[in-house]
Amino acid sequence: MALRRSRGEQERLSETQQACGTQAEEYSLLALRTTDPIVREGAREMAAASNRNAGQTLLESLMDPDNKVTPAMRAARQALQDGA
Repeated sequence: MALRRSRGEQERLSETQQACGTQAEEYSLLALRTTDPIVREGAREMAAASNRNAGQTLLESLMDPDNKVTPAMRAARQALQDGA
């Protein structure tokens, strides 16, 4: 859905894209270095979700059914928070 965005919205979207890209990279690296298959799966799912979210506004992201958090995604998030 092509929407016309104001300059302010475009700037916010650009910041979101950068943050999502950084987060996707962190999860991709976690997937490469972990030996836990559940954390690896969750990290890959989180990276994919972050990349998908890069082009979405917050509202679009919240309404996207593909962004549902899975138990594996929670495990990956916790592993990253724990310094894995």
